[in-house]
This record gives sequence, structure tokens and C-alpha cells, in this order.
Amino acid sequence: MPGLVDQLWLIRHLQQRIPESLQEGWEIFCTKVAVPLSRHDTGFVAPGQVVVTRKRWAWYFLPATLLFAIVGIVLTLTLGLHRMLIAPLPMLVLWALLHFSTPRKGLPVSRFDAQPENRRFLLFWLFWVCVGLAGSFILIAVNPKFPPTIVWLAAGGTIWFAVLMYKAVQLDRLRQQDDKKRIPEALTEWEEADSVS
Repeated sequence: MPGLVDQLWLIRHLQQRIPESLQEGWEIFCTKVAVPLSRHDTGFVAPGQVVVTRKRWAWYFLPATLLFAIVGIVLTLTLGLHRMLIAPLPMLVLWALLHFSTPRKGLPVSRFDAQPENRRFLLFWLFWVCVGLAGSFILIAVNPKFPPTIVWLAAGGTIWFAVLMYKAVQLDRLRQQDDKKRIPEALTEWEEADSVS
């Protein structure tokens, strides 16, 4: 996998060699990829950004994984739901995915609280996860015979996921609008960095 310096050199080389008439989407690529890479190369962290490291992921996921494990054990001991012992598994998979996709030096990302729409989405996500977990536990405890519990879980899970995706698409549209607003500033920053190098 090419290093950060190689990636920046390749971006600069291609951007200078390919005629502007043939370039498509350079403005948004510059905003979302090229400028963040150049900032990361110099160790610069922009206002409203934070460096996410593998250690930070561990601080986030270790308590969450332990909580899910405790919930799984409690449900197994109190309700005899032995399949709940796998409750921490999704957290472990997500933790591993984020750990290995994060560079060793860390990755500068926008602070979640820097944008109001992120805070709203996080609050909705927490609420929606609680709704999904509560609904699942109630269905498993009630165990309706007709239609079977699995039908209720499948139907409810489909609706739950559809609402989550709808909210995620809304957030993505807001982020795209924000990216478009940042294009002039990013292009200026890239040109200044390019002239220095």
C-alpha cells in the first residue's frame, strides 16, 4: 500500500498532467481527499477536527463491549437466553474493522460535535438502538405463537433498518452540502500548498 507521501505525489502529479477539461469532480475530491491528506502529512489539525487513533477506538469500544457482554450474561442467567452470549460479537467486529482501517499515526476527522446535524443524528441513533433492543427483548420474552417471533423480528428489523437508512441518507445530503460550501477554501489551500512544494 503506498505511503502518504506517495499518495500526495501521485495526486499532485496527475492533477498537473491531466488537462482541466478532462478532470471531473476535482473540486470535491480536493475538498474531501487531497486537502485532508496534505494536512495529515504536515501534522496539521484544522479547527473543529480531532485525530482519531487506534488507542482512541479502544477507549470507545472496550466499555461498550464489556457492557454488551454483561447484558448478554444477565439475559442468559435470568431468562435462559443462551444465544445472547454472542451480544458482544458485533461490537468486537466493528472495533476490529475500525482499528485496522485507522493508520498508526491516527486520522484527522471532523469533531462530531462540530456540526449540529451530527449531534442530532447521534442522539437519534442512540434512541433508535434503544428502541430496537427493547423491542427485540420484549418480543423474545413474550414469544408470540402466531405469527412466530422470528416473523415479528424480521418485520420489525426491516422497518427499523429502513428508518435508520433514511436518517443516514438525510445526514449524508447535509454533509454533501457542507462539502460544497468548503470547496473554494480547499482549492485555495491546495494551490498554496502546491506552490510551496
